[in-house]
Amino acid sequence: MPHKRAFFRKIIWLGVVAVFCLLAGQGQMAAAQTGVGSRLFITGSNTNSVPTVDLYVYGLDGAGQPLALTPATVVVQHGGEQAASVAVPGQVDAGAAPPNSAGTFTIFIVDTPPGVSDSLEAIRQAIEAYASPLYMREGVDFVAIYQVGETAATQLLAPTDFHNAVKNFFAQPLPILNGPTALVDSVMDLLTTLNGLKPHPGLAPAVVILSDGTDVVSTAHESPEVFQFAAEQGIPIHTIWLNNTNLNVPEPGRAYMQTVAANARGLAGSLDDAGSLTAIWSRIAQFSQRTLIRYVIANPAGGEFPVNVSLANEPGVTATAQVTVRANAPSVTLNLPLENRTLSLPDLEDPVRLRLSATATWMDGAARTITQAQLLVNGLVAAEINPAQLDDFQVEISQFQFGENTLEVQIEDEQGLQAASPAVTLFIDQGEEEVPADIAPSSSFLRLLGWLALIAVVLGGLAVAGYFLLSRQGRIRLPQSLTGLAGRLGKLRLPLSRLPRRAPRQTAAAPAAAPPPEEPAAAQETAPYLEILESVTDLPRYIPIEVVETRLGRSPASSDVVFENDITVSRLHASIIYSEEQDAFGIFDEQSTSGTWVNNQPVPGNGMTLLDGDEIRLGAVRLVFHWR
Repeated sequence: MPHKRAFFRKIIWLGVVAVFCLLAGQGQMAAAQTGVGSRLFITGSNTNSVPTVDLYVYGLDGAGQPLALTPATVVVQHGGEQAASVAVPGQVDAGAAPPNSAGTFTIFIVDTPPGVSDSLEAIRQAIEAYASPLYMREGVDFVAIYQVGETAATQLLAPTDFHNAVKNFFAQPLPILNGPTALVDSVMDLLTTLNGLKPHPGLAPAVVILSDGTDVVSTAHESPEVFQFAAEQGIPIHTIWLNNTNLNVPEPGRAYMQTVAANARGLAGSLDDAGSLTAIWSRIAQFSQRTLIRYVIANPAGGEFPVNVSLANEPGVTATAQVTVRANAPSVTLNLPLENRTLSLPDLEDPVRLRLSATATWMDGAARTITQAQLLVNGLVAAEINPAQLDDFQVEISQFQFGENTLEVQIEDEQGLQAASPAVTLFIDQGEEEVPADIAPSSSFLRLLGWLALIAVVLGGLAVAGYFLLSRQGRIRLPQSLTGLAGRLGKLRLPLSRLPRRAPRQTAAAPAAAPPPEEPAAAQETAPYLEILESVTDLPRYIPIEVVETRLGRSPASSDVVFENDITVSRLHASIIYSEEQDAFGIFDEQSTSGTWVNNQPVPGNGMTLLDGDEIRLGAVRLVFHWR
């Protein structure tokens, strides 16, 4: 009798699912006829170059594809007035955009009843395939893993932006749930709380459901609410169907998964279909970047202003954000008339000398002192400018290329506020040398440079010769502190695109600290050590470096400094090695999963020299190197 009751219950359940799928299929056909509308999102803004404002935007069409945004397809309003000179320079990544404006946040919802136990390894491989450099960029894209529960989803892996954290999570197999579960309740629970789960508000969300499509019962929601809510919020739901060996009729579950994806701008696939998985991962990765929309404020003023971006052919598709313009914000303009924006040169082997001019003003009309200024060519710092000569300065530029080049002037004022001029395009043709007279350097300036160079060469030669003779006679000796000068010359690292701040950067987690108090006073001046700013492993705050090679990692068998509880750190993550020849320490990445970073720059394959105060990042671990 118990077997008969179980059999009849299964027949009744399959009938319910079949009826639901029929109704859902009709809803899907209606959705295909009416269409799911496009959506726009503003994820960041930049007002450092007022009256020019940068917005970071992404959009998706009714099928979940990224929208191609151009000046012809978007309309921008600033403070209720239509903006002029709207430009769309192109896509930007996290490095070019303000913080939190780029990246994706993908939530995996895994449904693991007993019948899918044979698929656990394939589930692991699928999620790890996404959490790899091909689709997920560390420090930019985030993933989280949840499991379908009885009334709500259960978190298995908190949001992380490290590949290694995902790999370490799967060191233990996914748990199998034998009790009742509710797929609809679990998915709706995450959809309604997703914005609060995001590590950064500007991340583009996506949900991936891995399930056999059964247990679509709910105590709090109707099943169609899943894709209806997701479509309204612009959250794509991608579904991956799992084969449940305990189900005699799997088709209704597969049909339900396809229905959800089709109505929520997502893609549907099967765990055993590698092509469909690749399509889903590629679709999610497309939203990791943002489109830069740049416009000019007609009547700039300080304050907070609503900014609206809409589609020209679909005015109802719109996104709104608040943009703050500082009342005391500086503004800088590169004075380069149109008639002076074309020149001809036979080649670009030698630096090009130009005479330029820029003007700085402030929104409140006050006059302030400019403390730093730079010229950027094609996005890179080309020259430092004497702030006192901003209205008439001469520079040597080696970054030019034939064709279009962009020029910008960046300044920093006494308030510590920065501004960049709107980019000016300078076109360089190849041919006989022709430089407009207004931007050609004065001949006296060139002669002065030549004389200064000649004098420097002569004085340098005399100094070297004099030193050589005196040292041969034993009358002078090179100071011990300069013996490693040649090695230290390679330690300089200059900023590329932003002006340095006048004050040193402060770290909230831990202020700059003195050397370990337990060391003798004499040793404190020279002994190198590491200061731990952030780590879940319980270690002393200060760790002295006492050997030529210090290995850092998660495994006690492979490492000298062991971060045993930090799953984002590889077994052997990095090594710090002392070079006696250069009298310097260098750091080397040991083929770690998440890479080794110094001052937010990745350590290359041949290593990087460490300077006093350098911040090191190994996964989620943050350290500071101290020496001298």
